[in-house]
Amino acid sequence: MNDSAKSEVPLVSQPMLGVRLYSPGTLAAFTALFSLPIGFVLYGLNVRARGGRRLGLSMVSFGVLLQVLFLLLGARDSFPSGSLLVIGLFGALNVYKLESRPFALALTHGATKAPWWPPALAVLSLTALLLAVSLAASVLL
Repeated sequence: MNDSAKSEVPLVSQPMLGVRLYSPGTLAAFTALFSLPIGFVLYGLNVRARGGRRLGLSMVSFGVLLQVLFLLLGARDSFPSGSLLVIGLFGALNVYKLESRPFALALTHGATKAPWWPPALAVLSLTALLLAVSLAASVLL
């Protein structure tokens, strides 16, 4: 079996100098604390930065669509919140394991660790916006 057939997710793509990647711990924390779709988005950004452009973009797109689905199901009270917690924790463990080796290898090839706060700020801003829209809708309806 040749190297390209072993893994569909590229480990590193040269050059890695200046490439910023989210650490496995950051990915796991966002997946567990926010949601599985947010973890998909950040993991997809890492895959894309390592050279898997199409796969990374598909993961980001899937994460966004899944988050919209979760929001719609949550708005209709048809998705149990306990399930989201279990899904998030399971996803966090998996993304940590999946990303640990590629992240370490990328660091040895010159990549750097991306800061955790920009995506946190984006998620919190989006949450505040959705809360404001929800409150406005409840007042108007």
